Amino acid sequence: MGGNVELDQALAAAEAEVPECVAVSYVDATTGALLGLRASDPIAHGGAALVAASTTELLRSAALAAAESVFDRGRHERAPSPTEEIVVTAREHVHLVIRLKTRRKRAVVFVCRASVEADVALGHARAAAAALEATTRDPFERGSTT
Repeated sequence: MGGNVELDQALAAAEAEVPECVAVSYVDATTGALLGLRASDPIAHGGAALVAASTTELLRSAALAAAESVFDRGRHERAPSPTEEIVVTAREHVHLVIRLKTRRKRAVVFVCRASVEADVALGHARAAAAALEATTRDPFERGSTT
């Protein structure tokens, strides 16, 4: 997408980390805005904004929150825990959605070819998301000078 070199480099590193990854995006999980994109597959550019908007819907899903609250009640937790990760499989791709640990309003979405082993890709995606979070400032947060 351009605009922020540090974020662009972090997204490139994240894409390289995850097996069979064709695109990785940095998403505002509250608004669905696409904040950054790295895509080795040109087709991914066309669907990136839709993936970002879908990410927000998935992370805020009332049905997922309700299901999770049932499990949380069994552990005597008071507030339902938010959705942290989502794996979506489709005919052509596997989408890995990971909410960041300290930037709760942000998520990283990895799109991999369907031939990837989802559990292996998820492990790599977790590490890549943590590295992105640890090594970059969020250029979209208030007070950022980037």
